Amino acid sequence: MNSGSDPRLQQAANRPESDPFVSPKTASVGRLRAVGLAAGLAMALAFAAQAGNAQSVWQAIKQFIGLHGKPEPASASVLSEHEITELSKMTPQAQAQLLLERAINHYRGANDQIAERVNGWRGKIQLDQQLNSLFMTALNSDDLRVRAAAIEIDIASRNLEKSAATIDSLENDARVGEQGPRANALWDIALLGNRGIDPGRAFEIVSASVHDSNENIRYWGWRAWLILGRTRQSRRSSKSFMMILPPTFGSAPPVDWRSQGC
Repeated sequence: MNSGSDPRLQQAANRPESDPFVSPKTASVGRLRAVGLAAGLAMALAFAAQAGNAQSVWQAIKQFIGLHGKPEPASASVLSEHEITELSKMTPQAQAQLLLERAINHYRGANDQIAERVNGWRGKIQLDQQLNSLFMTALNSDDLRVRAAAIEIDIASRNLEKSAATIDSLENDARVGEQGPRANALWDIALLGNRGIDPGRAFEIVSASVHDSNENIRYWGWRAWLILGRTRQSRRSSKSFMMILPPTFGSAPPVDWRSQGC
């Protein structure tokens, strides 16, 4: 069961400050690239000091960054044994943050560790500023497994039991509840449906909300529907959804559905 509502959903604003479908400029990825570039330039400068002329510098840089020859993929990053051992000494919040960041950066083994530990995080983690930023980045990843990891972590942070009984308990709020609780219930049902908990029923409940007279409910219904398809390979479901949107949807969806990769 959900022990607490998300205040962003509780407000059910037309345009939330932190929209889960708008990718933030991920500092972690940018920092890694910057560090790599700086290291490369440092080595090039070292070569320059030895060679003493611009031509030698350019030849050194060409050799270093591999402009000639066959393409060589970068070595895959792997979650180290040391990191895995240290995880058990961390709080659930710290574990979730580290592993989701590693998953975003495609560390092999990170998703496996999330799958192994996420049930134990239920009710023990919160989507604070740092973890929420990682969540939004992961939700917009081009790797569907990373999107799935983000959704599993959100389920854990919202203390949801992954069962049809949870959808039972949320359905009334999702259909006829007050604006804030209704937005939360729609989101929760969509998270569960995405992970295979009675997805057909979740789709029916969420889809009904896009015909609501309340524009905010239509907005969050549309957002919840996107969560339902967030780890799907095909765009077919997105196209089907656009067919059921009523003419009175209100203002155009704030993010173009074609760019959502559902």
